Amino acid sequence: IARWELLAEGAPVTLARRHCTIALDGERALTITPEDVVTITLARDGPPVVQVSRALQRAAQLGLFHRSSAPGPETESGLESVPG
Repeated sequence: IARWELLAEGAPVTLARRHCTIALDGERALTITPEDVVTITLARDGPPVVQVSRALQRAAQLGLFHRSSAPGPETESGLESVPG
């Protein structure tokens, strides 16, 4: 990283025209060439983001994970699980 700066919300920034890769969310990336014109704008109205580890931790705190006596994937064989 040769240079970085904070983005102001709502202020468009045009990137230098060169070969580069723009990482979007840890999974997706765009490959850019000097022929591409890329302008980015920081906005807070994007899609919602779920922090999976925090969501699972909160669900556990609320007691939302309970073993049911109803048949499910772990009891479809008809065998009861025996506590260890």
